Amino acid sequence: MSIKETLKKISLINDLNAAFKARCQERLARIELQHYWGMAERAGIKILDKTQIAVALRARFAARGISVTAKPVGQLNLYFVCGINNWEAALPIALCKFGTVHLFDWRAQGFDLQDKQHQKERAALNRALLIDLRQAHKQHRIDLLIGYFTDKVILPETLMEISRLGIPLCNFDLDDKLWFKNVKNLVSAIDLNLTNAPECLVKYFACGGLAMFWPEAADPEIHKAYDVPFKYDVSFVGKKYGYRPKFIERLRQRGIMIKTFGEGWGGERLTNDAVIKLYSESRINLGFGGVGHSHQVFCLKGRDFEVPMSSGLYLTQDNPELALVYKIGEEILTYHDATDCANIIQHYLNHPEDAAKVRNAGYERAFREHKWEDRFRDLFCLMGSINLCTRLKY
Repeated sequence: MSIKETLKKISLINDLNAAFKARCQERLARIELQHYWGMAERAGIKILDKTQIAVALRARFAARGISVTAKPVGQLNLYFVCGINNWEAALPIALCKFGTVHLFDWRAQGFDLQDKQHQKERAALNRALLIDLRQAHKQHRIDLLIGYFTDKVILPETLMEISRLGIPLCNFDLDDKLWFKNVKNLVSAIDLNLTNAPECLVKYFACGGLAMFWPEAADPEIHKAYDVPFKYDVSFVGKKYGYRPKFIERLRQRGIMIKTFGEGWGGERLTNDAVIKLYSESRINLGFGGVGHSHQVFCLKGRDFEVPMSSGLYLTQDNPELALVYKIGEEILTYHDATDCANIIQHYLNHPEDAAKVRNAGYERAFREHKWEDRFRDLFCLMGSINLCTRLKY
C-alpha cells in the first residue's frame, strides 16, 4: 500500500485534505469568475438573452455565408462528436428523433483521456474526424455539428476547418465553474456554446463567443420507473471522496439508514440499469450538488434530472440554480447541511403520502420539460434548424 493510500485511511488527515482542496477550488472559482466579469465590463460586453442570441446567430451565419433552412422534425442531417462512456448513450437516442445522426465517438476510436499519451494521439484523432465529416457532408449536407468536447480532444484548427465547410457548429460543456480553461480557446470558433452553469455565461461572452444556458436532462426511454417494492430508506450512488464520507457518517449518527454505492464505498458495483432501478427501490435518493471537493460551489448534475424522470424522490443540496428548473419543496427536495438533511429525511419517511406527492410532481415536471429531446428541440429552434417550434422557458 502506497503512502498516499495509507494517509487516506486516517480520518483526520483525509478530512483536512478534503477541506484544503475545497477551499482552493472555491477560491479559484471566485477569482476566475471575477476575472471574466472584469474582462466583459472593460470591453462593454453584455450577456444576451435568447431572443438576442437568435439575432446574433443569424448575423454570424450571414458573415460566414451560411444559409440555415428550417426543416421538419425528423429530416435533419446531424453530426455528433462525443465520447460515449455511460450517460452519454442517451444523447444519440434523443438526436435520432430529429433526423439522421452521424456519430463520431472518440472513445470507440481508441482515444482515452486518461492515457498519458493521448496528447500525441490527438492530432491523428482530429485528422480522422475531418476525413469522416467531409465524407458525410459530401454524401448529404450536414445541417449541424453538435459536440460534447474540450480542447483535450478537439484542436482549435480543427474547428476552423469545420467552419470552412460551412457547417453550423455548437458545443456543450458541463464543467465550466472549475474547468472553463479546457474550452476557452474553442468558444470563439463555435457558433453557439451551451453551458449548464448560468453564472458562467459571462466567461463565454468575454472570450468572444455566444452562449446559452442549457441544463442537463434525462431520457424517459432509459430513466424509467420500476414496479418494485422499496428496499432502502435512503440511497446514494457516487464516488467516495471529499466531504461526502463525513456528511453520510453524520446522517448515520442521527439514525438515518443510508445505503451507499460507488467507487470507494466497498460492496457491489452497480450497472447503469441497476442504478436506475435503485431510484425506484429507494424511498429517498440522496444527492450532492458540490463541484469537485467543494460544498459551497454548486452546479446542476445529470442526476438532478435522471432521478425525478425515473420517478424517484430526490433530495440534494440547496443549489440556487435548481430553482431555475424545479419548484423546490414541491417537485424535488433540498437541504442546507447534515442536520437539515436528516430532519427532512425523517419527515418524509414518517409521512409517505407527502413523499408520494413530491415524487409524482417531480416526475411530471421532468417528463414535461427535462427530456433530452426537449433540450435539442430548444437548441434547434434557436439555431433556426427546425420549424414548428415551441420553446421552453428555462
